[in-house]
Amino acid sequence: MDFQKLKGSMDYIIMKPKEITKELDWGEIITKTKLEYKMLYRLVFEKVTFVPILLWSTGCILLFGCWDTIVTTFFVTFLDEALKNSGAQNIIRSGFILIGVLAIPAYALQMFWIKKSGIYGKFSIITLGIYLSAIALFGLAIAGNFENLIGLFIVVGLGMLNSTGYAAGYPMSQSIFADEYNKSYARVTESNIINADVSAAPMKILNNFANAIGLIFGGALISFVGFSGMFIVYGTAVLAWGILSIRKKVAWKLEQG
Repeated sequence: MDFQKLKGSMDYIIMKPKEITKELDWGEIITKTKLEYKMLYRLVFEKVTFVPILLWSTGCILLFGCWDTIVTTFFVTFLDEALKNSGAQNIIRSGFILIGVLAIPAYALQMFWIKKSGIYGKFSIITLGIYLSAIALFGLAIAGNFENLIGLFIVVGLGMLNSTGYAAGYPMSQSIFADEYNKSYARVTESNIINADVSAAPMKILNNFANAIGLIFGGALISFVGFSGMFIVYGTAVLAWGILSIRKKVAWKLEQG
């Protein structure tokens, strides 16, 4: 990072570490929580202080975060059904085992994508992750209808493709959000200190919100339209966000992340 360029007219910059205290002041905690919600709204949604790249990274975090919750909560049922239909349930007893297999790319490929982002840029890698996830979701909507061993292999393959997209999109979306939020917070509050902790609470808020939406939205969709319908609806949402990302790349200066 070019600190001299970032510094601008500021007198100095301090990357402030977390301060550990022994006593909890609940009044202070409530006040700070209200402030964090207010600032998150100001920086992401309020027209005067709106930061486009924060809105974009927020959308990415919510999309991948919701899916993360859907996978860990509901997807195991889909995998159990696929195992039962394939006749492989005597060998692989539970969908939880397959969840573990599908999670491998999500963690193993993160450093790979981070290195690639140094060549192609974070925006390109995150957008690639969005499209990979969308393709996998549409594929899962079809693969779930193959009630045989081949169908199970296709489901696992598409699940790993989705995890690959997750590895490309989710961690770097969080990285961009944290970096841009810290800088924007300092600018809006007219502070000469960039506090490295400022983005921690908003990030937690977004991830918790994504978890809640994933439970409600995912559960409702599966109840009304089944897994195939859920994959199509969610895949459409992910694809739409990917298309919007490409269309707004220049206007929102998304490549600066």
